[in-house]
Amino acid sequence: MLKMFMKNNKGFTLVELMVVVVILGILVAIAVPVYNSVTGTAEANACKANQRTIESAIMQWYADGSNSGDPDMSALVGKYLVEEPKCRGKSYDINGTNPVTCPNDDPDHSRNSSGSTEE
Repeated sequence: MLKMFMKNNKGFTLVELMVVVVILGILVAIAVPVYNSVTGTAEANACKANQRTIESAIMQWYADGSNSGDPDMSALVGKYLVEEPKCRGKSYDINGTNPVTCPNDDPDHSRNSSGSTEE
């Protein structure tokens, strides 16, 4: 019976397990900053898309013709927007004919820095 245990000596050594742990640690150290960068870029792009959507809704509001004055968010939601867009939980300010800007004053969320807005 002792010979059976000696022949069936399968498994991983401590060194092999430590090499796997080190490799996983290196992969995680590379993946986490890349993930954070990608999520930050996605958040900035979503904010810019929200700004364009609100500006399009404002243009539709003006083109409707039956409206007077400057629109506010409550006038846009329902007819021109399905729901109020937000950036990090904050509502966008509509300043008359001025372009819509990020409510968090984040420079990465500014559409003016990329030159994509028309003046």
